[in-house]
Amino acid sequence: MLVTSVSPEPARPATLVEHDQTRERRESAQESRERRLFPRPSTCETHSGADTRSERPVADDLVSDVEAVAARIPRLRLIHDVVPAIGETSAAVRAVVQRVSRASSTPGGAIGAGLCVLLGVADGDDDAAPNRLAGKVARLRIFEDDDGRFDRSLLDTGGAVLVVSQFTLIADSRRQRGTRPDFSKAARREQAEPLYERFCDALRELGVHVETGVFGARMRVEIVNDGPVTLILEV
Repeated sequence: MLVTSVSPEPARPATLVEHDQTRERRESAQESRERRLFPRPSTCETHSGADTRSERPVADDLVSDVEAVAARIPRLRLIHDVVPAIGETSAAVRAVVQRVSRASSTPGGAIGAGLCVLLGVADGDDDAAPNRLAGKVARLRIFEDDDGRFDRSLLDTGGAVLVVSQFTLIADSRRQRGTRPDFSKAARREQAEPLYERFCDALRELGVHVETGVFGARMRVEIVNDGPVTLILEV
């Protein structure tokens, strides 16, 4: 009589058993989610007149809810949607305005407390732009009142303005190649100088004492910024 002994199957390591159980639970959870999102119709009858509302996938409801929530979220605006980069504006005149305790230009004039205005004029001039910009500068409330708040302008303080021409403010960064800025949008001298002079005259007409640099010259400008307080204006 032939007796065959069968050795028992070796037990699987506990780590493999636990891995299989985890996979089965994951697959079961996935199947449950799919049944919730994409339920099968409760009936196979879809003839005319049958109520098929129960056949609508739950996913449709979820999409509708998501769309409703998204509609309530304000659209985000990137910074370049709000503040145009240098060279991305059609402004005829751009000014960097700094509140100073003193400022001077060599060659040129000098002032005590007031504002230093670095002025750039772009091609495609607007004859009314210098007047509008002068009105803004003269009425800028960037000087403190007795309570320390920005509530006083040059017209209130009697301060002076040093105006210095600076065509480099019109640099176009979009057309820049390498590290050299592009200044092709800056107005030529015969176009820019009259607007520069018009801006200075408009300030004087408002009662502001104005000193200037020398248009088109190489200048050494000394500025003692008080604050510091610096603004960029365009018109």
